[in-house]
Parts: sequence; structure tokens; C-alpha cells
Amino acid sequence: MRPVLLQLPSKLLFFVALVLAAVTFVRDRQRRRKDPKAPPSSNPLYLVLGAWALLAFRGGSWVPVPAAFSHPWLPVPIHSYGVIWGRR
Repeated sequence: MRPVLLQLPSKLLFFVALVLAAVTFVRDRQRRRKDPKAPPSSNPLYLVLGAWALLAFRGGSWVPVPAAFSHPWLPVPIHSYGVIWGRR
């Protein structure tokens, strides 16, 4: 069994998380405009925090500075053991 199934590019995940955060924020605003009593969604906050964690732990910087994007980031490994536990 392979210890690491695949490695995801972390810069791509960073930008995908930011785009998804913006899209979910806009959709939440539209939903709340139709129904003002609807509770706000916390999904955009979680996506922004996930992007910030990628920047901090894989990009090497807690602050989004241009120097953090000039060097390659470490990939995010997906371990086979975690996938097996996730199936249960």
C-alpha cells in the first residue's frame, strides 16, 4: 500500500478556496436578501481560514506578501491511512 496516495498543489488549493469563499458569500447575501430572517452561513469564513492556513503552513508566511507567492509551495499530501479512516 502506498503511504501517500496523491499530492495536491497548495497554491491552486489556496486560490480555489478564495474563489469559493467569494462565491458562497455572494450566494449567501442573495439568499439573505430574499429572506432576511435566514441565518448567515459560516462557509465563507471557513474557506478563508483554510486558505490562510495553506498560506501559513505551505506557503511559509502568515501574511500574504508577494514574496510568499514567488517561491514554490509544499504540496498537500493525501495519506492512504487517512482515506481508510475517512471511509468508516
